[in-house]
Amino acid sequence: MAFQPHNLVKNAIRPLSFWLGVLYVILTLSHWLILPRDVAPIMMGIAGGSALSLFTLYWYSGQKTFTRASVYPVGTFIAGVVGVNSFVHMLLDPHPHLSTNIGLLIIGLGVFMIDRNWYLGNLMVALIGYGIVLGILGYSDSWTPFLFFILQATILSVIANYVRTQNAINLANRQQEIELVAQFAIENEDRFRTLADATFEGIVIHQNGFILDANPAFATLFDYEIYEMIGMSVYDLVAPEDRETAIANARSGSEQMYEIAAQKRDGQRFIIEVRGRMVQRETGPIRVVAVRDVTEQREYERELRREALIFENISDSVILTDLSGKIIDINPATVRLFGYEREELIGKTPAEMWHVPRTGVSVNEQIIQGIHQNGRWQGEIEVVRRDKVHRVMDVTALPLVDSDGSRIATIGVSQDITDRKAAEQAMKQAKEAAEDANKAKTNFLASMSHELRTPLNAVIGYTELIIEEARHNKLETVEVDAIKISSASRHLLGIINDILDIARIEAGRVHLSLTSFSIAYLVDDVRAAVEPLIAKNGNIFIMEIADDVKKLYGDELRVRQMLVNLLGNAAKFTHSGTVSLNIHSANRGINFVVSDTGIGIKEDELERLFEAFTQSEENSTRTYGGTGLGLAITRRLCDIMGGSISVQSEVGKGSTFTLWLPDIAQIPDELTEVVEHN
Repeated sequence: MAFQPHNLVKNAIRPLSFWLGVLYVILTLSHWLILPRDVAPIMMGIAGGSALSLFTLYWYSGQKTFTRASVYPVGTFIAGVVGVNSFVHMLLDPHPHLSTNIGLLIIGLGVFMIDRNWYLGNLMVALIGYGIVLGILGYSDSWTPFLFFILQATILSVIANYVRTQNAINLANRQQEIELVAQFAIENEDRFRTLADATFEGIVIHQNGFILDANPAFATLFDYEIYEMIGMSVYDLVAPEDRETAIANARSGSEQMYEIAAQKRDGQRFIIEVRGRMVQRETGPIRVVAVRDVTEQREYERELRREALIFENISDSVILTDLSGKIIDINPATVRLFGYEREELIGKTPAEMWHVPRTGVSVNEQIIQGIHQNGRWQGEIEVVRRDKVHRVMDVTALPLVDSDGSRIATIGVSQDITDRKAAEQAMKQAKEAAEDANKAKTNFLASMSHELRTPLNAVIGYTELIIEEARHNKLETVEVDAIKISSASRHLLGIINDILDIARIEAGRVHLSLTSFSIAYLVDDVRAAVEPLIAKNGNIFIMEIADDVKKLYGDELRVRQMLVNLLGNAAKFTHSGTVSLNIHSANRGINFVVSDTGIGIKEDELERLFEAFTQSEENSTRTYGGTGLGLAITRRLCDIMGGSISVQSEVGKGSTFTLWLPDIAQIPDELTEVVEHN
């Protein structure tokens, strides 16, 4: 900053006005004592008025601060007061050489108007005015000493001007030094800002909790812009439960590192590591705080602790080996499973410690090869414990890799499955025994069914002859008894046929004769078979066939059997109601929908409805008869032909069975007794 003279003028106004006022008070009194009586009152009035004006200016300068624009006019006013006194004194005094006012004027101008242009201008005006006075009064020899006085006053004013100017220059140099220091501080602040902006840690400066400044990393950490954070309370960024901790650390000036929970603009919480320091400034102490997000680090540490806890407490054996296959760490479960202490295993290979010798080397090679090819290996290994007990282990080996993806170790997890293998073997043997028993049962049922069906067919045949003979001879009693025998025999034959069917189905020995047949002819045959059963209980039979339903490729006899079973059940469990059959195309097949208004089925009984020898209620067999095989046979025949069957029912309102069969029967490959007809 350049030297500014107006600052010196402004600082000199108050003391100069005071001491000049004191001087003119003294002059007022001296004029009364020295000057003639005709001149003294005028000079006293002028000097006294000047003193009053100067004291007024002194008082006013204590109340107000002069602006830069008003400094020189006020200084000119003071010089004018001195000049008026000098000129008037010179005019009224017949001996101007006795007057010292012109000297005071010149000295005052030199001291006060230290700006060179102002000084020269005012000095020129003063000399011109002095020359005018001399011209009016005339020349006198007595002016010679006075001229020396003027010269002396001028020299003194120049000396005073020089002294004040040097002081001003010194002050200006001091000001320049201050400015250099300030510039250095600004440059340091710029360097600090550059460093703060470049660091990855968040840095915030606050005073009494209110943010003064922050770097971009701090603003980004909390999802704010820097200008938004200025003036905020830094404690608003701290989670409520940790604010007291943050406040206590700031007030104590602690420089210890600590962790607290913070919250972003949207309320998202995270963990920060905080460390601060108090710095003294002219405006008071401020706190500079460095903040680092350690959420991921703490989560990683917790994960490591959790994995270490799992490693120590997992019941499976965990073995860590290096690239050469040597053990570098194990968990406690390994000691329990294999009987070796940790110190005995470190540095050894698993193969030489517990693998069965004849397979140990090959298994180790398989593990290494599996990891190289597939990234992992899993299999069963027979091992020998330290106590020579053979066990079977389910082993999974995985590679451990570093950040570059390079394998640095192998981790193997082994689970003792000896008991499970024994249980599986026992289950396998039990399954085979059950299958053998079931096969024997099926063969027995098939054999017994043939043995029973042969005499029953004879009984039915002879009964028909007896009925015909009794009718011919009009033996009504014999005819009725023979009809009962025939009905019972046919019922028993139906049961035997059902048992034979279910036995063949379970044994996979179902005989199918595949052909393309007419649905209309099939339905007529079914209707003739079930109408007597439906009418027996006072039911109405309704049948609907869609126009697009023509033919089906499958076993016509088995389809008839399924429909008769469904309609027979509907007729059996419905009294004075309606039984209906609706046939229509659906999903590249045909839906046979059998509905009734009978007793219905409970919801909890629907799942076991298609199981063999099962009916919807325990007393159904006693009330309605039957073996509970009809729906089971229907379900199995439907599955064999690639179809499906479902049921919907409500107790007291009736049931609806939907049998879907594909246009072309999809017969399983394992079913061998299939005959196809073109």
